[in-house]
Amino acid sequence: MNLHAEVVLPMRPSESSDAHDSLDGGVSTPPMRSDPVFRGIECDDALSQAVLPGPGELLLWRFHTGSKPLMEMAVSAGIGTKAKGLTHRYGTSSHRQYVLTRACVAALFGHAFACAPDALRIDLDPAGRMYAFGDRAAPMLIDSAMVGMWLVIAASLAPFGLGAALDASPHAHAPVATPPQNRCRDTAQTRAIEQQRYLQHAVSALHVMDIPMWGAVTASIASTQPVSSVYAFGWTSAR
Repeated sequence: MNLHAEVVLPMRPSESSDAHDSLDGGVSTPPMRSDPVFRGIECDDALSQAVLPGPGELLLWRFHTGSKPLMEMAVSAGIGTKAKGLTHRYGTSSHRQYVLTRACVAALFGHAFACAPDALRIDLDPAGRMYAFGDRAAPMLIDSAMVGMWLVIAASLAPFGLGAALDASPHAHAPVATPPQNRCRDTAQTRAIEQQRYLQHAVSALHVMDIPMWGAVTASIASTQPVSSVYAFGWTSAR
């Protein structure tokens, strides 16, 4: 994949536990540490580059929900014309996440597949993950997370899961909370296993990595296949 304005950033492999609980309550193969090349790319014009992941590649985008690139994609997908309308029209966070993610997927992959955004076939599974169908035999697998005013979207050819969280310190009287990075890893692994089962794939060992984020936000990816390169639109520094 050839992209302009790349910035190669350090990426920290996740710390694996001795065992990972499966969704059935049993113990499965522990996740493996993954340390791919992380390429940060400017995101001022997300539609300027038609990109699709290849084998061993993961695509990431992060947008502020009021950012110009996100608004442009929303307009391209026909769901709104003003940032205020997009961020306040939809009542719940999960609904806003769905609408904004669908707009991004339609615009980004419609551009990549050379079709109009409203002509791109997008399917959903019970967990809300999206599957974009273009001219490839297999669908593009997509997961997303909304953290505060930020939307993070990931895409891959292989089943995977995305987890993201804010590091909100508990009150003094509250029990000690699970560290947010651990919560992200757990969420990512659970969603990856769920996706394998939805696609009727055998549940396999997972490759887990922590994504360089900013401020109090943390995020992790769990992939069913080794990831050699991450192309991250909207990342030009490690934090």
